Amino acid sequence: MLIVLLSIWYSRVVTRPLLSLNQRAEQMKSLDCSGEEPLHRKDEPGNLSNTLFKPSSKLGITLGQKDFLPMLRLN
Repeated sequence: MLIVLLSIWYSRVVTRPLLSLNQRAEQMKSLDCSGEEPLHRKDEPGNLSNTLFKPSSKLGITLGQKDFLPMLRLN
């Protein structure tokens, strides 16, 4: 019984951050840069979250600039 509970707990600890990162990547794919803060963790999912969040926020700023929008439509 203990092993089952630990398995469920561990799968949630690992799965939730990965699902959140996947959702963030899907938003970025559709150029939706409005998102949540990066995960505040000191492990690999937290590091990956920070890596995704920085370019996403910069992309959001760039897409929000009026001078950039005509260039985006030309391509």
